[in-house]
Amino acid sequence: MPLSDRQLSCRCGQFRASLAAAAPVQHIRCYCRDCQTYAHVLDCADVTLDECRGTHILATVQQYLSFTPDSNSLACISLSADGPLRWYAKCCDTPIANTARSPRFAYVGIVHTCLGGPVAVTAAYGPTRLSLHTKSGRGAVSSGVLDTAAVMARIMGPVLRARIDGGWKRGPFFVDHARPVSSPRILSPGEREQARRKTFE
Repeated sequence: MPLSDRQLSCRCGQFRASLAAAAPVQHIRCYCRDCQTYAHVLDCADVTLDECRGTHILATVQQYLSFTPDSNSLACISLSADGPLRWYAKCCDTPIANTARSPRFAYVGIVHTCLGGPVAVTAAYGPTRLSLHTKSGRGAVSSGVLDTAAVMARIMGPVLRARIDGGWKRGPFFVDHARPVSSPRILSPGEREQARRKTFE
């Protein structure tokens, strides 16, 4: 684990944040069609998806993440009316993180694109511990080094603690513990389908 806070930044540097060194993190990789679609919506699949179409993610809880005061470029989209909130820096369309629609579920998946890339994430937090939705990947997809149940327990434990002890109220993605700091733009079925088709190319 790193001994100091981890700095996050979009590709152009207008959005910046910090992940506390004490944050409980798990390095996972997701191959789901929605993560692939999200990358194509932002037209950044080349820097977001690996050769097998996976996205490296740091799974943690929101209370350990803080935005710098001058970071006002955070925006949000959702692939559907009830889907997860997918946060990005609108200044350069860099994927930042994924959260649930409710602040009470304090999980946040920080995308490697604001952490220096997969190599930097691996150097700081170790190898991928779990790969999700591998059937939607392409080629030889690794399943990770630990079993699914063990990693999911390590992810959900801090999320549940945040719900019990009120830590969920300290997340930076919601105003007054209720509203997203940026109103999500919900993709139309046509927009979603256009981006999703690119995952088959």
